[in-house]
Formats: sequence, structure tokens, C-alpha cells
Amino acid sequence: MCIKTLTLYSILTFALLPSTLRAEDLLSESQLKTLYEDTTVSGHLLSEKSDIKFLREYQSSGEVRELKPNAGKLGHWRINELGQHCLKWGETAKEQCAYVQKDEKGIRKFQWSVGKKKKFLIEYNGFRDQDGKDILETLR
Repeated sequence: MCIKTLTLYSILTFALLPSTLRAEDLLSESQLKTLYEDTTVSGHLLSEKSDIKFLREYQSSGEVRELKPNAGKLGHWRINELGQHCLKWGETAKEQCAYVQKDEKGIRKFQWSVGKKKKFLIEYNGFRDQDGKDILETLR
């Protein structure tokens, strides 16, 4: 895809975002790569029914592994042309993409629901590189 097309996608994406979201709240592609390439990520899924914690290992190759006792799973991740973080668990699952923002509550992943309201999906607790160093320090 050429650079002009990617730029047009970016412009359209920000033009379509509700006015309640500032463009500076969204993490850039380079920031997303810093957070996810070759890192261990902890957080919890935000659900009305439960608060599920997770620990995931992301590789720069695009592979991701969820670490759960007796229940780990493998998948793939990428950053799409709209600047969203995408995950696909297994070969038959549907890829799910969402924006990642940094705000006063930390780093959170969200999608737009009906009525252009944010639906937060994940709240992240930590990003550590292979040496155990906190990667969030590089974004401050």
C-alpha cells in the first residue's frame, strides 16, 4: 500500500473519530510497536460479567501467546492501516482490532459502540521487555 493511501486512511480515521477523543490520546504506530514487540503484557479484560486478568507474550514476528496455567493459547497480532492493535486467536477465529489510548487512567484498548460511545475492552497493568524492564517509562 502506498504512503498516500496510508495517509488518506489516517486522515479519514481521525476525521471519523468522535470529538470527545483527542488525536493525541491515541498511541501512534511506533508507540504501539514499542509496547508490543518482544514484550510481556499484563492487564485485565473489562467485562460487565467479570474482570479476567491475563499475561501475554508478544513477539516481533507477530506471534502472541497467552499464559494461563493449563489453558494457554496462541495467536497473531499486528497493527493495521488505521493504527489499531489487532489480535487473532487460532486459525479459524475472527481478527479483532481496537484503538489503544493513553490517558489519566493509564493505557486502555477500546472500540466504538452504537451511538459512537467508547467501549473499553482492556486495561493494561504493565509492559515489560525481555529483560524485565518497564517499557512504559519510554512513553512518559
